[in-house]
Order: sequence, then C-alpha cells, then structure tokens
Amino acid sequence: MNLQRRWPHIVQEMYHVLESELRRAAEADAGTAHATALRLTTAICDHIGGTLIYIPKGGAVRRSMRDALIRKQCHTHSIEQLARKYQLTQIRIRQILATQE
Repeated sequence: MNLQRRWPHIVQEMYHVLESELRRAAEADAGTAHATALRLTTAICDHIGGTLIYIPKGGAVRRSMRDALIRKQCHTHSIEQLARKYQLTQIRIRQILATQE
C-alpha cells in the first residue's frame, strides 16, 4: 500500500518536491531519493506539524539568500563588482547593504 496517498495533499506535494530535488541534485537512485524524501518529509511534519505556517514563494527566498551573500561579500568586493556579479544596479546594491537582517 502506498502510504503517501493517505497523506494530506500539501504533504504529498512536499514529498514529491523533496524526492525530485534529491534525485536531480545528488543524482541519487530512485530508492535512495525515495527513502530520503520520506525521512525528510516526516521530519518536517514532526517539527512543524499542527501549526499554521506561511511559506514564501521561491523567488522571495532566493532574493533573501542573494541579499545575505551580498552583505557578506561587501567587505571583499566593491559595490561595482557586486552589481556586475549579481546583475543589479549599484543603487540596488546600496539599498541591500543599507538593510540589516
């Protein structure tokens, strides 16, 4: 019996995303990706299950990660270098550096 079919839809989606990314990123075989995705899915459910959470869209998370890298690299790179590297304007780099998380 396929246990995932009994899971709520959002948990099924989470499992499928994890399995797909594991197979793609690690070039893992189907069995390893499946087992790891099951373990990660249940760990996430154990940790945050029963709570109402908001998960931002991927673009917002990627921008936040990019901005953190920019802040970290500002000590070793000029604003002009960062702007070129991240394909942003120098004004946008200054705005990112002005905000502290």
